Amino acid sequence: MKHHQQGLALVTALLVIAIATVVATRIFYQQQINLRRTYNQLQAEQIWQLFRSAEQWGKVILREDLIANNYDSFNDTWAQALPPIAAEGGLFQAAMTDYQGCFNINNLVIAGQIQQQQVTIFKNLLSQKELNENLVWSLIDWLDADDEPNPQGAEWETYSLRQPPYRAANQALTDIQELYAVAHWGHEQITALAADICALPTAPAYTELGRYFPAQTEASPLNINTISLLLLKSLSVEMSAAKLDNVIKAQQQQGFKSVAEFFAKLDQENPQQPKLSSTLNRQLLSVSSFYFMLHYTGWIGNLEQQYQSLLYRNNKQINTLYRTRFY
Repeated sequence: MKHHQQGLALVTALLVIAIATVVATRIFYQQQINLRRTYNQLQAEQIWQLFRSAEQWGKVILREDLIANNYDSFNDTWAQALPPIAAEGGLFQAAMTDYQGCFNINNLVIAGQIQQQQVTIFKNLLSQKELNENLVWSLIDWLDADDEPNPQGAEWETYSLRQPPYRAANQALTDIQELYAVAHWGHEQITALAADICALPTAPAYTELGRYFPAQTEASPLNINTISLLLLKSLSVEMSAAKLDNVIKAQQQQGFKSVAEFFAKLDQENPQQPKLSSTLNRQLLSVSSFYFMLHYTGWIGNLEQQYQSLLYRNNKQINTLYRTRFY
């Protein structure tokens, strides 16, 4: 009996030790997870603070650029990317792009009215990309306020049949990724156009930003110093056959100080198309910009994070309109 009790006590002791070991291992494992989570949060906070510093750098550069000259081109300081810089135990790099060097989707419908000249430019761009020009109509129906579909367009009747059903936004886009929700648009079309289109914010869509800029009552102009060759060719039907190599070279080497200078160069390079510049609407073009996108990547330890920040420059006042983190 005594040996039986001793054996039972031994088994009990071993069982207690085993349970204690499991519990201790579990606690240790959870502590390691908590430590790693805390460490990652600290690293993420460091990257975020570096991003905010890079954002301030961008604002300073844009303000100084405005003082230096009244046009924006690839030769400006803001257009020169920052190489990877060591800071706070990690690295970060930043670059800015002119967001008026891309076609603003929201220009298609302004104050409830379809902008025919913008529609023509966008159709030309679709054609340059070998995409169906009728894609513009479902996009216009997504942007306009009514529920009446355009020919080749789509309104709530189309979206109500989807699973799950939804309605057209009937307002300006906030990001080109919203195009995935628009009828007839998909990965192929969006990927093909991604480098040449953007969705600039409007005051009605960003009411809290109304103090920074007025409601959109006219199209945001394209900066001829930063648009691509394909977008340049899309400005009119006649431009698709124009000789633009030297025009692009001048754009990239020194930029144009005025739209008039651009028109003169365009006509000079295309004597076979007299008054080619007259096919363009001067009001839709500019040599300066208000919107700039800051692209940022930060690394600390094994953690990498990417952010974007849309900056709006109005005279010497520069505001952050929104920030985006990429996962």
